Amino acid sequence: MNDEGVGTKKDQEKHWTWFLFSVEGRISRKPYWFFMLIVSLGAFVLSFFTGATINIKEVNNSQILYLFLMFWPSMAVQAKRWHDLNKSALWVLIIFVPIVGPIWTFVEAGFKLGTPGPNEYGPDPLDESVTRDQTSIR
Repeated sequence: MNDEGVGTKKDQEKHWTWFLFSVEGRISRKPYWFFMLIVSLGAFVLSFFTGATINIKEVNNSQILYLFLMFWPSMAVQAKRWHDLNKSALWVLIIFVPIVGPIWTFVEAGFKLGTPGPNEYGPDPLDESVTRDQTSIR
């Protein structure tokens, strides 16, 4: 890192690669919600331009491609959020439980404050003394 605390372009690329594709470490609610907002906006824009409807039988190829491309980053971000709550990444599977799963995920991952201090999954992402080199996002 340089003197201003901003990493080089390579550090930033590594950081976003970790954020989108790694299931290790922890993230707080803010980056979780930011990611969910971006994915939701992408889906909305795609549905606007492809003429999507609510009818699930009318899904087109571009929507399937978007779902396919967003699947792993969504699971990786959720895994890190569950880690912040000191829970196993396997908790991402709860979203597949009809009705209860999405509600549970929305409440727990979206609103519950993470475990204060370090836990078995890494340092506290809200701890100001921890640097980004230790795989945390503020």
